[in-house]
Amino acid sequence: IQDESPALKEEIPSFRLFKRQDIMNLPGIVWKVQDTGPDTGLMCVYGEPGGGKSFIVTDMGFAVAEGRRWFGLRTKKSDVTFIVAEGQHGIKGRILAWEAENKRELPENVQFVLDDFYIGADVERLAKSIPTGSLIVIDTMNAVSAGLDENGVVDMGIIISNCKKLQKLTSGLVCLVHHCGKSTASGLRGHSSLMGALDSAIEVSRRGNNRVWKVVKNKDGQDGQAYKF
Repeated sequence: IQDESPALKEEIPSFRLFKRQDIMNLPGIVWKVQDTGPDTGLMCVYGEPGGGKSFIVTDMGFAVAEGRRWFGLRTKKSDVTFIVAEGQHGIKGRILAWEAENKRELPENVQFVLDDFYIGADVERLAKSIPTGSLIVIDTMNAVSAGLDENGVVDMGIIISNCKKLQKLTSGLVCLVHHCGKSTASGLRGHSSLMGALDSAIEVSRRGNNRVWKVVKNKDGQDGQAYKF
């Protein structure tokens, strides 16, 4: 048996080795929302029902669309797409309320998907409709993953891999709106691999009329910051 030809061996790419200076020359992290959500990656906003998850992520999205500060945090102006899988009848009221409060119309670079979307099959079709570099809000994860067991490692793996595929195809930031367990103290509902896959996570909690959102995970930055709303 003859060895492979030298020419064929040369076609196999080698791994690039980075020295310290090469690492120092790499670009720093770019934030979609300062110290909260990276420009590209996977994040999650979660909490109890009625806590204000959709409210806070909608407000964040509108701020990103305008490139204005959000809770004093800098944002990078980007297109924003909301996958409205729950509460479709309420989105009109949210837009009108925001416009009344801010005395201007919603920015043109905000768009909404009201059609049925399934995370297990429709990612490539959705990605073709979304501008590059967008913030993509999926509200809620459960509503777009019907039939998948969020407590099972295999099905959660399908959800995670398809969210990351959507992120890569769009070069954007995918933000899941999700539920917590029996309480916010229980953390994210479902298999623990979800939290491990996230670049950042925001916990939304409510005690009476007092609501707070808190950065509970920030892979490339500080966590623990909390803001009342």
